[in-house]
Amino acid sequence: MTSDIPFPTDVPNCQEALKEERKQTSCAVGFSVEELPIISRVSSFRKLQRVPAWCLRFISNAKLTSTERKFGALTTKELEKGLVCCIKQVQVTNLTSELQCLQSGKTLPANSRILNLYPFIDND
Repeated sequence: MTSDIPFPTDVPNCQEALKEERKQTSCAVGFSVEELPIISRVSSFRKLQRVPAWCLRFISNAKLTSTERKFGALTTKELEKGLVCCIKQVQVTNLTSELQCLQSGKTLPANSRILNLYPFIDND
């Protein structure tokens, strides 16, 4: 049986073909910082502190085996982490330019709202 379709007789080396077809791609991602919806939805400070703490515990437990997971009431350390999470979000939302200045080592503008508080960035 013969075919009327002409097939190529010289097949290129696969490695050479792959080298020719590889392209370098770049991706830039932009995001906007928005306020956490919980901040405007909760009615008490206690709930504001506990909801992120429970979320952080869930994330932590998801990474652990079933025997290592934490159960029971939130610890004071977990509650503190929940509060810090909320504080950081509010700072990022409302003090973006000041945070950028501090992170790059520049001085804050004279009209900054937090200049007289002598702000700094710590390890948390």
